[in-house]
Amino acid sequence: MPSSLNATLRPARIATMLSLGYLLPSLLYIVVSSTLTSEVATDPESAATIEMLKGSLFVLVSAMLIGALSYWMLSLVQRRQSDSQRLREALLSAERRATTALLSASVAHDARNELAVLKSNHQVLVQNPDLSPEDLEDLYNDQALAIERLEALTERLVLNCRNSIGNTPHQADISELIRQATTALHTHTKLRDVDLRRTLPKALSLKTYPILVHQIIINLVLNAAEAIDAATIKDGVIHVIARSEGQKVILEVHDNGPGIPEDLREAIFSAFVSTKAEGNGLGLISVRACASSHDGEVDIATSPLGGALVRVSLNPVGDAPFDSARFHRALLAASA
Repeated sequence: MPSSLNATLRPARIATMLSLGYLLPSLLYIVVSSTLTSEVATDPESAATIEMLKGSLFVLVSAMLIGALSYWMLSLVQRRQSDSQRLREALLSAERRATTALLSASVAHDARNELAVLKSNHQVLVQNPDLSPEDLEDLYNDQALAIERLEALTERLVLNCRNSIGNTPHQADISELIRQATTALHTHTKLRDVDLRRTLPKALSLKTYPILVHQIIINLVLNAAEAIDAATIKDGVIHVIARSEGQKVILEVHDNGPGIPEDLREAIFSAFVSTKAEGNGLGLISVRACASSHDGEVDIATSPLGGALVRVSLNPVGDAPFDSARFHRALLAASA
């Protein structure tokens, strides 16, 4: 809306204009009334007639002026409301498009990670036809879990159009979820020469959405592995640590890569911002949105290993199904 219209609609200006619309005719009436009565009236009866005519004329003129001014001001208000409504509708439409695009990119990023696990397992099977039954069983189990997670991601993308993925939370062992995620990654090409360590309690219970915890670990471990690979660091190390702090669970992923500069530690959570030449920044956006769904936070620091430390805090979730609207808001906040 033009700034002049905004200025016109300020309450003080409206009140001033309405007051002047009444004051000026009133002053004019007083001046003209006094002069006219003194010059024309010859007796009390004629003076009374003149006063009545002047009063009627004043009421008529002032009513017309106030009515015209009120109509003009109300028209401006109506125009402003219409413009505001159109702006709200345009912003809502833009937000929906941005949410859909970013959510799709985030899910596609996570799905690509699962496909990488399947591809790596397939390569192992092709290159090693004489694997032991135990190794074959492990590979088949990893593939089955990856396929299940791909199905869940696909379902999440489809059902988000209905504002809920219907994913009800339940009490889960976070240590076991981390073991599953890291085990599934052990054949990934980026981790074949990396020492992937875990420090986990025997049992670490939290009421959570398990697929989101899995996404957090997959994204953080692959981010660390890609950073180590991009920096051509030999003897790469990634250390996944989990612990409890009261009812809260803390997840940490350490690496001995190049780390993340302090001036990029907040910008790195924006879409398509990455320290890697071929990175798209969507992994950390997904991590932050997953943490937000647990009323948690994501912090970046320097690891004792010399590289990056990404710390994620997770609080127990309630009994309600997964709140996709909240997940959308977290994605949009990260891309702002």
